Amino acid sequence: MKETSPSLLGRITTKAKNVTKKLGSPLLRYTHVLDYIQPDRDSAEDNGIAEMKVLVPKGRVQFADPATDAFVPISKYYRDGSFDRPDIYVCNVTDAYFHVGSGLVCTRNFKAIPDLPYRMPYYSVYGKRRPKNIVSRSGTFTTVYSCHAWNHYSWYVDCLPRMHSLALAAPIEPVTLIMPDTLPDVHRESLLCMMPPNFALEYHPTDTWFKCEHFLWPSLITGRCNGFLPPDYYEAVRRPTFAHCGLPQENTSRGAMPAAVMSPMRNSFCLCSRNMASRRSSSKT
Repeated sequence: MKETSPSLLGRITTKAKNVTKKLGSPLLRYTHVLDYIQPDRDSAEDNGIAEMKVLVPKGRVQFADPATDAFVPISKYYRDGSFDRPDIYVCNVTDAYFHVGSGLVCTRNFKAIPDLPYRMPYYSVYGKRRPKNIVSRSGTFTTVYSCHAWNHYSWYVDCLPRMHSLALAAPIEPVTLIMPDTLPDVHRESLLCMMPPNFALEYHPTDTWFKCEHFLWPSLITGRCNGFLPPDYYEAVRRPTFAHCGLPQENTSRGAMPAAVMSPMRNSFCLCSRNMASRRSSSKT
């Protein structure tokens, strides 16, 4: 009897927790950030998404031949040497909620908009209680910050190229770009290289929540764990960065990818080129 009692108690406790969780989940959806949507797949109007501008239609990107590239067959996600890239777009989210520190954007009914669904657990406010202190702003706002923006690779592949999408989607209207005040100097400098003239830049504390009248949300440019940018997106990052660093605009090394490195002496960044032909951004699309 003594041996079975703890086991029975444990089963009862586990059962009670599961029942409580099942009953409580629907209620938590009204108080926490638990749901997410994908604007290109889910109902837009119900979530306050007024319009969506598709800049590059979806399609398959072939970047390598498994028969000639020994790495491809053993790669984790792309063993046939290709990936299906969804539409690259910018959508206008009305009455959007925006958390500065994580870059998470939510619809007016607090459904999160992720760059990739599998990354949702990496957003610090996902699964947490909805904010009580929210600053309302009128006008049009945006961000290129995301949960992995602190990573140098993710910054140059996932975040910075979205500035090109925003420039295409809003070439004239005034737009305020909001970024966290913890953004490293190297990221700030590279961001300024790509700022359109009609954009204003603001830095705010990471714990700030805004409710924005209009929020331009740019979709991810690449796929999961790959850095393949359409050629014009690649050039949109390379050219202004080369110009800022005083480097020649001619891309003399075919297939070379600019690898940004930080200069600790100047607290700035410079560019060096190294051959990344196997992962070059100018792959056929």
